[in-house]
Amino acid sequence: MIFVDLPVGTGFSYATTQKANYSDDLQSANHAYEFLRKWLIEHQEYLNNPFYVAGDSYSGITVPIVTQVISNGIDRGIKPWINLKGYILGNPLTFAGQDYYRIPFAHGMGLIPDELYKDLAMGLWLELGQ
Repeated sequence: MIFVDLPVGTGFSYATTQKANYSDDLQSANHAYEFLRKWLIEHQEYLNNPFYVAGDSYSGITVPIVTQVISNGIDRGIKPWINLKGYILGNPLTFAGQDYYRIPFAHGMGLIPDELYKDLAMGLWLELGQ
C-alpha cells in the first residue's frame, strides 16, 4: 500500500517553492501519475500487483481524475505499465453543491418529518437566494 498526500500542502506533503505550492486537480493527478511511474521504476517487483486508486473526502474529486490519467497512460503504452484495476472512494465529495441534497435525501428516506422538511427546505432556498 502506498500513501500519497495530494494536493501538495495536505498531510505530510510540502513544496519547496511558492510556485510549486499551488496545483489544481489535474496538475495533482499528473503529479501522482509521475510519482507512481517513478516509484514503480525503482520498485519493479510490484509491477504485476493489482493497483487501485483510493481516497476519501475531497478525493472524491481527485481519485477519478488520477485513475483516468493512469488509464490514459496505459492506452498510450507509457511504461512502466500500471496494473490498474479500479478505484475506491470512502465518504467522497463528488461535486461542490452536494450538501444541498442532504435535506431532500433525509426526507425521502423518512428520516425527518414533513413539517421539519418544509422548514429546512425553506431555509435552504433562502440560503441559495431563490
